[in-house]
This record gives sequence, structure tokens and C-alpha cells, in this order.
Amino acid sequence: MGYTDFTNIRKFNPFLIDVLSKSDGAWISPNASYYKTVGNLTSGGTSAGYQWTADNNIFGVAANYAGGKSNDAFSKVENESYDASAYALIKDSDVWVKTAVGFGYGKFNGSTSLPVFALTNSAKFNQKTFYGDLTVY
Repeated sequence: MGYTDFTNIRKFNPFLIDVLSKSDGAWISPNASYYKTVGNLTSGGTSAGYQWTADNNIFGVAANYAGGKSNDAFSKVENESYDASAYALIKDSDVWVKTAVGFGYGKFNGSTSLPVFALTNSAKFNQKTFYGDLTVY
């Protein structure tokens, strides 16, 4: 567990909103997760947004903060991530089109050590994610 796990989670899980499950108005939703393989990875945060309907079309904006930690016998990684997204669901009589654009930013800080060989490695890096979603129903 470590940098690879956090960056893969950020890469493959962009912050997308399920437009049909939200109601008009402001909303807030806490989240938490725990993964365990060789070590463990915990994360938690809060999502919030605002959604409105105009002429049977749905529009919204949302933001997310998450923080997490990963560790096993030889490594520790901490992560903070921030995401923002704007989305729309355009409902035509024959076709519905859902679109979203967003941006994510993650900060990573960690260390790996092999005490038997007296080796230690520390690293810090940032990850930016831009994403788009276009779905036709």
C-alpha cells in the first residue's frame, strides 16, 4: 500500500455526481473508506454542492475534500485531495445528455524504509487531474 494505491484511486475515481439521485438545493455528504491488503489505507472527507432545475434540465456544482493515510510495515503515505466539478443533464424528448467537467488536486507525503539495510526514502509530490464526462441516454 502506498503512493501507487493513492494515485490509482485518484486516477480511476474522478469526482462525478449522480445527477438523478440529488434533489434541487444544497447538499452535503460525508464519506469514509478503508482498504486492507498487505497494509491498510483509510480515507475520509466531505462532499458538498448545489443543484437546480431549469426548463426540465438539471445543473449543478460540487466540491470535495478527502484526506487519507496508508501504512504497512515499511511505508507510510499521507494524502489530501480537493476536487471541484460542474455538471448538467439536458433532457430532450428523445435523448438525454449528461455532461460534467472537473478538476482534482492531490498532495502526497510519505516515506519508505528498510531497517534491515538502514535505508530510508522520503518523497513529496502533487497530482493534478482534469476530467470530463459525456453520457448519452
